[in-house]
Amino acid sequence: MLADRFKITANKCDVKSFERAAGKTTVRYGGDASQLSDVVRATLVFEDSEEVLAAMYSSIEEMLQMPELTRARIQITHFDDRFQRSISDAGYKDMLLLIRVTGSSTSGSSTRGAW
Repeated sequence: MLADRFKITANKCDVKSFERAAGKTTVRYGGDASQLSDVVRATLVFEDSEEVLAAMYSSIEEMLQMPELTRARIQITHFDDRFQRSISDAGYKDMLLLIRVTGSSTSGSSTRGAW
């Protein structure tokens, strides 16, 4: 599992509610639902080490090769490496990765077990 191999803690969020998605689509995107993001999301927390940056990039590469995703059409729509440059005076660092997944994986399969 990725979590064990890369010393990751996965914090999974609930799927964005229909009400929240509809409101955001109307107000922010003028009714264009194709612009909606973060419908399903998770935060991956990595153990701080000298190899943390390499672990982050390696885990992203492995995630994109997971069978659940290779059976679907995936597209990276946004990537921002804010780890190598802090985005706050407090030193907060992260990476932002948005992936669009089109199509479904095999029936009943889930990426839940991969974490």
